[in-house]
Amino acid sequence: AQANPFISLNHINSFPGNPAGGSAEISAYDPASKRLFVTNINNNTVDIVDFKDPVTIGYVSSIDMIPYGGGVNSVAVKDGIVAVAVQGNTSTDDGSVVFFNTDGTFISSVTVGSLPDMVIFTNDGNRVLTANEGEPNSDFSIDPLGSVSVIDLTPGVANLTNTDVTTLTFESFNGEID
Repeated sequence: AQANPFISLNHINSFPGNPAGGSAEISAYDPASKRLFVTNINNNTVDIVDFKDPVTIGYVSSIDMIPYGGGVNSVAVKDGIVAVAVQGNTSTDDGSVVFFNTDGTFISSVTVGSLPDMVIFTNDGNRVLTANEGEPNSDFSIDPLGSVSVIDLTPGVANLTNTDVTTLTFESFNGEID
């Protein structure tokens, strides 16, 4: 047993966020650039924050996600590559993962399943995974499958095409009871 199982935290700073306002939901930190990448759902941006010194956090810029789909959902970063999960223009459409460098410069984009709500790099950095919710529309007339997409990064992020994406559904489990 630990002698003192409690931790003590001290507030050192708060970040007011994007000067244009909005919100912050998902964040990912890049240790090489010392930047924090934050999804801003209200503005449909990924906000880039200078995190070199947590006492003096500063806004750098924003990546406008409007050209890439209907809304930003998640962000991950590894080895200087930022991966952003973006839902389709209609939430029941297939979404995409859009890749940028840590300065916010576009590199490439690939299509994944419907409503990608989480994106993550594998530990070795050779793949990106998305959890695709596949939520139905309001009257259930369109009900896309939930899925997982696996993006193979071995061709290089700049060379990615949709053939580097494998999307796996769960139809084979329909009707099974545990």
